[in-house]
Amino acid sequence: EGTWLYYNDYGELIGEGKYEAGKGVQRFWNRDGSLRLRTAYLNNLKHGKEYHYHTDGSLDYVVEYEYGELVEE
Repeated sequence: EGTWLYYNDYGELIGEGKYEAGKGVQRFWNRDGSLRLRTAYLNNLKHGKEYHYHTDGSLDYVVEYEYGELVEE
């Protein structure tokens, strides 16, 4: 529930998750601040498309989850 912050071993903020009633989105960033990963959650499980990005911000690849199970790469 709420906002979760993720830090690396050096104390730098590298990600954030915002959740309400088991539903939400996680985002992780590269050290330069560019978006690295975006993942949707439902019932506390990965659910929907997970987007992976290059450091220039362009889309690298997408995978899809259904209730925590990988269904498409």
